[in-house]
Amino acid sequence: MSLDATLSPPPNGFSEIWHAQVLAMADELINARIFGAEDWAQSLGAALQAAEAREDPDTEDTYFNCALTALEGLCRDKGGLSPDALSMRKSAWERAYSTTAHGEPVVLPKDEFTQTER
Repeated sequence: MSLDATLSPPPNGFSEIWHAQVLAMADELINARIFGAEDWAQSLGAALQAAEAREDPDTEDTYFNCALTALEGLCRDKGGLSPDALSMRKSAWERAYSTTAHGEPVVLPKDEFTQTER
């Protein structure tokens, strides 16, 4: 496979919607000036280099996990999201998706987060 083919996006877009959503969330946070595009590029690059050093497979799932790691790190470091708040949000997400019927959108209850970070 040529280098150009490796860097090309999948022909039909992302295979899972959450692969696109993590990038959309990063874009929204850049537009909101929570962190900069350079911060994102450096953080994602570092996560990808770490995955390569671990010899993780070159798959969409690995890329997603690297993007998620980069996003979570920037939200902590630049966005004021504490490790405890991040853990609370992950737990709330797990509760929500585990109780949502297949094919239905996952919705976090508004009362799930009572404290405001920042």
